[in-house]
Amino acid sequence: MVAYVPSASLTNSIAAGIDSLRWPSNAQLKLTSITPSQQRCLIFEERLSVCDTRKDIFMNRKPPPCPARLEVRPSVSNDVTYLAPRLRKADLESIVACASPSAEVSLTRGRRHSDICLTALDDQARPAVMFGTVPYTQDGTVGNLWFLAADDLDIETERLSATASHYVETFHGKYPILSSFMDCRDRSRKRILKRCGFDFGKIAKSPSGHNFQEAFKIRSAACVIQ
Repeated sequence: MVAYVPSASLTNSIAAGIDSLRWPSNAQLKLTSITPSQQRCLIFEERLSVCDTRKDIFMNRKPPPCPARLEVRPSVSNDVTYLAPRLRKADLESIVACASPSAEVSLTRGRRHSDICLTALDDQARPAVMFGTVPYTQDGTVGNLWFLAADDLDIETERLSATASHYVETFHGKYPILSSFMDCRDRSRKRILKRCGFDFGKIAKSPSGHNFQEAFKIRSAACVIQ
């Protein structure tokens, strides 16, 4: 076997390549030293930059669109005719508990005695909810709020809540205090009133012996029932 001996020119080329890969000397490379305080400043600036970025994202974020309210118009006699046979079961039970003769009578009385009586329509322009305020005879600052709704409403809860909240504030423009008596069995009604900012008071018996509870909303803390 013949041993391979590299030529002198190849050896010199390899040596030159190795020299070019050597780490530069301290004279050739100036290392910048960072003090602990400078390091803390750099970390703080980096975190501040991240916070600013997050703030920009938050400030530029568009708020979610408000749900469209239902179309509402003044109630007419045909609304009573349409809604009476279509009321929610819970509303019918409440009407019976209050010793009212029928749904039609309750809707007619509500429309007749309300100073403001309105009807909310669904997307097919059909009556969905009749509601209004009846003045409290012993105190002009109190409006008795009532509402009766059709069964199986095909309406998003957000739209119904947005409509209810809007008109509660509208009624507050006239009445500093709103009051509404609700059947304790009607949990859906209580949820709607709660979303509109109502609080709940004492429980009393209806003529049929069922529990009814007063819901109330005060426009101003300075307005107090004596």
